[in-house]
Amino acid sequence: MTGLAFDTLRYSKRLREVGVPEPQAEVQAELLAETLVGLLEERLATKNDLTDIHTKMDNGFKDIHTKVDNGFKDIHTKVDNGFKDIHTKVDNGFKDIHTKVDDGFKEINIKIDDRFKDVDNRFKATDTKMDNRFKEMDATMDNRFKEMGTTMDNRFKEVDNRFKEMDTTMDNRFKEVDNRFKEMDNRFKEMDTKMDNRFQAVNIERKLDLKELELRMLIKMGAMILAGVGLMGTLNRFWPIPAAQYVAPRVIQEVPFQTPTTTPLMPLPIQPGSKPP
Repeated sequence: MTGLAFDTLRYSKRLREVGVPEPQAEVQAELLAETLVGLLEERLATKNDLTDIHTKMDNGFKDIHTKVDNGFKDIHTKVDNGFKDIHTKVDNGFKDIHTKVDDGFKEINIKIDDRFKDVDNRFKATDTKMDNRFKEMDATMDNRFKEMGTTMDNRFKEVDNRFKEMDTTMDNRFKEVDNRFKEMDNRFKEMDTKMDNRFQAVNIERKLDLKELELRMLIKMGAMILAGVGLMGTLNRFWPIPAAQYVAPRVIQEVPFQTPTTTPLMPLPIQPGSKPP
């Protein structure tokens, strides 16, 4: 037995509820229970089947482990032996390579030493050539610098002479300018004296003219007074004035004519380069 149970009564009850007749429902429930039990017994494994499978698998895995362990042991022994052979071969090969490399480096060192000796000899030859060339260049540069020094000295002497000539010419020109300024000062002094004389003459002429005007005004005023007196006399003749109402004419007091004060004229400033009046 599988231990699994199918409830035929419940199944037939459900069929009857749906409308299936009772005998048909019971038959269907029994048939379904038989088919399900047969299928479960055929296709589902039991506990005994599982234990048999576990024992078989354990035995199989033990056999596999033993075979694998033996195989790995054989492989390890073979690999160890192979590595030992490889190590011996590699050691022998490296020994041969080291000997060859040492011999090659010895030959290379000998060749390099020979080459360096050649290079040293060439450098010595170039050093001697360069020393000779530098000596020649130093000699030529010294000669050129000497020539340049002499030429520069001559040029500086020429410049000094030119500056001396310029100093003399400038001194002469400044002297000429000083003389010209002195002449200008003398001319301005002469012009100042001339202008002073002219202004004095003008002032004298103006004073004389003013005196003449004063005399003329006095003469005119006297003539006017006389004319007025004559006119009054003629009027008195034609239209006599009563004695009680007669009033003596006023005597016109003569006021001295004051001459206007004249301010002395200042000399006009004369600009340099302009002609005097």
